[in-house]
Amino acid sequence: MDSTLEPHEIAAAIVDRAATWLPVSSWWLASADPSGHISFLAEQAPAPHLSAAVHAVARWVLERGQIFTAADLRRDGRIKAEAAAAMLAFPLISRDACVGVLVCAESGRSSREPRLAPTTLREMRILLSPAAAALDKAL
Repeated sequence: MDSTLEPHEIAAAIVDRAATWLPVSSWWLASADPSGHISFLAEQAPAPHLSAAVHAVARWVLERGQIFTAADLRRDGRIKAEAAAAMLAFPLISRDACVGVLVCAESGRSSREPRLAPTTLREMRILLSPAAAALDKAL
């Protein structure tokens, strides 16, 4: 990722790599500009009907710098969503700030809340740390 300073190329590389870690059908990488406008820098097999929900989740994660999980977005009180989807979103933290959000989703609700073991979460943070720094440098 250090070979480019193009945010879209870095984001695409992050999404491509992350899609090999978890068997999820739709991926996005979102970031906000200084005015707070959120845009998708990269997508892989995005489900168009989930775009509004992904924006809402990305905003939530960008504001808090915390992982977001939901078995059914329609029933989640943190955001307002009309689409049924299970979702995981990971903050990309660089220099103590959330510079982006890696979001993965499956259409339809899940019978269980998406959960990753603490060890897996720690490893995800370690794996995403250099990616977050590269994205931060490019933005």
